[in-house]
Amino acid sequence: MVADDFAMIEVGLIAPMDSNPRKNFDENGLIELTESIKEHGVIQPLVVRATVHGFDLVAGERRWRSAQRAGLDMVPCVVRNLTDLEVAEIQLIENIDRHQLTPMEESAGVCHLVELGMDKHDLAGKLARSDEWVQLRLDLPSLPGPARAALECERFGLGAAEQLLRVSEGEREAATQVLLELGDQLTTAQVKEILRARYHEPRRRREAWNKLVPELERKFGERSAAVTDVEVSHDFVHAWGAGIGHWVSTDDEVGGMSRHPAESVITWGELADVHNVKTTIVCAGVQVCAEAAVEVVDKRIIVDAERALREQGKPYTLGPRKAAAVVAGEGEGDDAVSAAAETDDEFILRHVMSALELRADDEQLRELLMPVLELIAERK
Repeated sequence: MVADDFAMIEVGLIAPMDSNPRKNFDENGLIELTESIKEHGVIQPLVVRATVHGFDLVAGERRWRSAQRAGLDMVPCVVRNLTDLEVAEIQLIENIDRHQLTPMEESAGVCHLVELGMDKHDLAGKLARSDEWVQLRLDLPSLPGPARAALECERFGLGAAEQLLRVSEGEREAATQVLLELGDQLTTAQVKEILRARYHEPRRRREAWNKLVPELERKFGERSAAVTDVEVSHDFVHAWGAGIGHWVSTDDEVGGMSRHPAESVITWGELADVHNVKTTIVCAGVQVCAEAAVEVVDKRIIVDAERALREQGKPYTLGPRKAAAVVAGEGEGDDAVSAAAETDDEFILRHVMSALELRADDEQLRELLMPVLELIAERK
């Protein structure tokens, strides 16, 4: 950059350049500078370059605007012979050094210099900034519009913007909306934790689950299919006491009201096998791993199948809880069919009476079971 002549140039012959990264000029600052120029004149010359129709304003737009307001006809200028790259470099360096640019204005200046062919590393050196500083400003335009606007008006800090850029591009708009709804006082650490919990951790879990799926489907067999999105596992698995709805782990036992050794015990998985019901593999743990994977089944399908068999007078499993014998073929002839045809009330009554006979002197047990007997009596 070679300095040419110093000259007094008419204000009207000078035109600001679109390449100037600074777009916003503080009104109060302009008023103060205008008053200063009225009293002392323009002390520091503007930097311009000659054009066919006049002069491009390279540096000093605030002084040029204030000089116009002060009514000056002529302003002092240094006329330089500059390329577009040199102009963009001067404009960015001058404004950054004076701390007058917003992050988005810095981003515009950095992007313009890179578009003109300047190497990112060389640019970092010229600006006395790190490579990471330059790269962040090159990435800011990829933020959604609301995020850029929030950054411009200082609702977001650069720390929050940097965290948003780590969210996948398809999720950034939703993530921006989440942060805007949470208010203006979020620290970078809070933003980082919010985005980690809502976006980074679920993404990590999905990636881990997708790697596990082939192994899980081999382990559980053809009857089972893994959920395509591990994050919907909570639709199937709930904390104890919260209720599990229609989805039940296939390992859960449904063997009747007692644990008496004589009573056959069958799991939902075995019932699913009996009725050829498809099961679903989900993650029941915080960590996504093979040990946390469980098989679940919609018990409505099995209950409906059991009811249909019972109505047809065929052996069924859920009502009398005699599936282990009947399904395995151990029960034969009329006895097996008779046991299978037992109603739920009859099954409950039989076991309640057996419990009372076995522990005839247990008043606490009798008091506990009497409401069951009364309920069955009312039904009849």
